[in-house]
Amino acid sequence: MPDIPKLSDSPELPDLAKWLLWLRHQFQENWQALMKPPVLAALCIIGYSAYSYGVSRNADAIDVKNERIYFLNDQLSAYKDRLGGATPDQAAKEILALRSRIDEDESKLRILLPAEVRTLTPGQKELILSKRDDILKLGKPLWIFSLSIGDSGSYAWDFMKLFRDANIPTMGIMPQPMCRASEGESGVMVGLREKGKPSVDAARFVKILADAGLNVKYTHWIDAPDGTLDFNLFICP
Repeated sequence: MPDIPKLSDSPELPDLAKWLLWLRHQFQENWQALMKPPVLAALCIIGYSAYSYGVSRNADAIDVKNERIYFLNDQLSAYKDRLGGATPDQAAKEILALRSRIDEDESKLRILLPAEVRTLTPGQKELILSKRDDILKLGKPLWIFSLSIGDSGSYAWDFMKLFRDANIPTMGIMPQPMCRASEGESGVMVGLREKGKPSVDAARFVKILADAGLNVKYTHWIDAPDGTLDFNLFICP
């Protein structure tokens, strides 16, 4: 005879079903003892106590959740009052605009009160003076302009004193009406008579400053006096 395949084992009963079956078995086996008044009273007391404990725990949990909901509602109301009825998108736009104004104000404050005052280092002075003869060959005074805010004046004076101590002709320090920050005018700049067209002498002077480690930019020198160099030195914030 062919072997009959064995049926697979039945799945194990869950713990709750096992407990109910055990309880049913105990009740069937010991129902007479369980129905005695003292035992029955004890079972009722235990059942009522368990029920009361469960109700109490559920009530505590509900109270905690309600307190959390009240707290969140209070926070939401406070946020709405502070936003003045604005939507989240409107509030976000207002915050971005406020941050932009703060950044702009901080930028202006750094111009007026820079964290570090600019100055020519001993190494930069030495490198510039090493080209003294090349600067003297230009043959005319170098005009120096400076804005009168922040450290621009003291930084321009560093250049003026360096050139004068080396007997290099200079004119200034001349007041500068403005620096066009929106056009990238900042720091050390060389002004040109013709916008965007540096002369040979202007290019040589810029190279001297650049070789000394200075970041030099070009700008347009609108009111260039006659009989002077075709470029000058601008010091901006």
